[in-house]
Amino acid sequence: MRVPQIRTAPVADIQIPVEFQGLYDLAYNLWWTWNRRAVRLFERIDPVRWSLDHNPVELLINVEPHRWDGLLMDAAFAAEYQAVVEEFESYMEQREDTWFSRRYPDYEKGPVAYFSTEFGWHECLSIYSGGLGILAGDHCKSASDLGIPFIGVGLMYKRGYFHQTIDADGHQQHHYEVFDFRRLPILPATTPSGRQVQVTVPLPGREVHLRIWKASVGRVPVLLLDSDVPQNHPADRPITSILYIRGREMRLCQEMLLGMGGVRALGTLGIEPGVWHLNEGHSALLVLERIDQELSKRGESGDDAFAASLGSIRNNTVFTTHTPVPAGNESFDLDLVERYLAERAAEWKLSEATLRNLGAPDSNGKDTATAAAPAEQKSVAAGTDGIAAPTPEEEGGNRDFPSPPPPPVPQFNLTAFAIRSSHFVNGVSELHGRVAQDLWQHVAGTPESERPDVSIGHVTNGVHAPTWIGPELNRLLGAHLGMGFAHNLDHPGFAEAVRNIPDQDLWTAHVEQKRRLIHEVRHRIREQFARHGRNPSVLRNVDSLLDEDTFTIGFARRFATYKRAALIFSQSDRLRDMLTNTDRPVQVLFAGKAHPADRPGQAIIQEIFQKSLGAEFAQRIVFLEDYDMRVGRHLVQGVDLWLNNPRRPLEASGTSGMKAALNGVLNFSVLDGWWCEGFDPSHGWALGEEKEYLDPVEQDREDAESLYRVLSEEIVPSYYDRDEAGVPHAWIGRMKEALAQLGPTFNTARMVREYVEKYYLPASK
Repeated sequence: MRVPQIRTAPVADIQIPVEFQGLYDLAYNLWWTWNRRAVRLFERIDPVRWSLDHNPVELLINVEPHRWDGLLMDAAFAAEYQAVVEEFESYMEQREDTWFSRRYPDYEKGPVAYFSTEFGWHECLSIYSGGLGILAGDHCKSASDLGIPFIGVGLMYKRGYFHQTIDADGHQQHHYEVFDFRRLPILPATTPSGRQVQVTVPLPGREVHLRIWKASVGRVPVLLLDSDVPQNHPADRPITSILYIRGREMRLCQEMLLGMGGVRALGTLGIEPGVWHLNEGHSALLVLERIDQELSKRGESGDDAFAASLGSIRNNTVFTTHTPVPAGNESFDLDLVERYLAERAAEWKLSEATLRNLGAPDSNGKDTATAAAPAEQKSVAAGTDGIAAPTPEEEGGNRDFPSPPPPPVPQFNLTAFAIRSSHFVNGVSELHGRVAQDLWQHVAGTPESERPDVSIGHVTNGVHAPTWIGPELNRLLGAHLGMGFAHNLDHPGFAEAVRNIPDQDLWTAHVEQKRRLIHEVRHRIREQFARHGRNPSVLRNVDSLLDEDTFTIGFARRFATYKRAALIFSQSDRLRDMLTNTDRPVQVLFAGKAHPADRPGQAIIQEIFQKSLGAEFAQRIVFLEDYDMRVGRHLVQGVDLWLNNPRRPLEASGTSGMKAALNGVLNFSVLDGWWCEGFDPSHGWALGEEKEYLDPVEQDREDAESLYRVLSEEIVPSYYDRDEAGVPHAWIGRMKEALAQLGPTFNTARMVREYVEKYYLPASK
């Protein structure tokens, strides 16, 4: 089953010699983001221009004619161009020789329609915030690799997510770039006559028009909806302007356009999905659009007809929840939702109770998720750990920082609504599945429930290996395992082949990636210090910042307070002694953003930044600003240890540690999310106890003690245990085990296959 062809039209003025016309299709397909030969090909066209934004469309628009003259005479470039284009065309054409086609040749239903409020494929298309978007991007890439009939649906944000700068006092500043869509790797969907395709979504008193952009992710098309069109009133054009916009009514408008507009966009393009996958609750309102279409087919209305339609569409609906934090499950004031759905509800002849019950946190309209949560989760939701964010704004439906409990007014909870509307519901790790079942047992999967046939299972997250393995390590593994190894990590011989790599070779590749990281850090810090007005001697001293022979810890994620970025500073004397030890020094790299509404998260960033400049930790603590996919790649590929210390059990999964493991970087993490399944003493360390605490202060104290003890007594000594040639064989043995044991399991190829067999195929039937 193939996804129908979606026509597009060119929008950029790109002049390419006929000999290199294949570069056009290559630039507009994000396949290049996980093919290193394609990236190097674009870089060779103009290294300086490429280094500015790593965007092939922008590159091709700006290539000077004389560059083409030289390339036309370059036989090596022509040969490499031909090889890359042939590889790309072969990838796109071999649809019948994929995992899905071989395993399920008789599948005849429509594609999986995957709805997500953000997608992270590459930093040049910044419509992602963090983990949820990166996961969605990796999901698309593996769906393409596996040949799954699959189509994504999201929003095309005019300003995307914010760029972060840190001022001289450590305050986070927010800058929203205005995108010129003509210079991005997306194209407008068109009719056979070449006219741009639009759909409309009814909002109170008007219709909002949406233009459809297409992003190509290998074999997977993704529809991105855009309200910034002339047909809309100026008040509606900015609806799709900013990812995770703060205003609650504007946020509801976004989610109506995503869900309802996405269903209409698929229908307009003649696509009939066999499965509907809601990646988090932001897109849950697509259910109402599907019910509307079902009621129209039936020619019926009223509560009974509505319930029958819901029952029908529920059967092929899959919902993935991504957060156990009660405040992370997005809800809106019920009166706001009712106002926006009043016209639809009148058409359907619904009673007031029917709509209220769909999104009620429980049968009495109470926030049962908070009431049922452990004491620690209640305290986080209530902001007792210092949180006072005015509105819950963050990725995954607010999950990135805790917030006050809902106001004492009736709420429409999108997680509850999505669970009631889906036959298949899952968390994103084994532990998270259990926690989610406890939080939402009043909605799904209990004997007392109206839906005893549904419970919350789990599919543990993964990461797309070809995207995240560093280039130096990729070359080494390719030499020993064969090209294309990253697509076959579960091959029976993978683990043994990794263990047989000479220690010196693996260590050399790791040190090369570490050098590349240090080079990137120095470049960014020098630019930051120059902006702060630091004197030339300080800027020169940046050349000595960080040392490739020093044990390097990485900590990078969104600065939600429950992730406890400052835990390592809880005992400054012990930390200083560890960092400045002359025989076994340590350095720590931090990166991450706090949502503009999250003042406590921003305060943690300021604290860490100021400590990085103080005499106590100078040259040993570094904070990198503007955390994005590029910074993330450098960090997970180049540090020696990945640190993760959230309050258990609030980390649903966590994928950054998986990316680190794919590069032989060892994990030191709280036993939460994926690490409960991935931890083994042969390749990493556990921080703290595998238990939940009633008192978060006690939890912080005990976890901090574990952090210092394990670092100083086990991890750091192991790293510095070297032979006469300076090679840490025991450490390298752990690196090999991380690759051999974690790589085959914690990748999106395994994850997407599991979705297919556990949810997609049953849902399609």
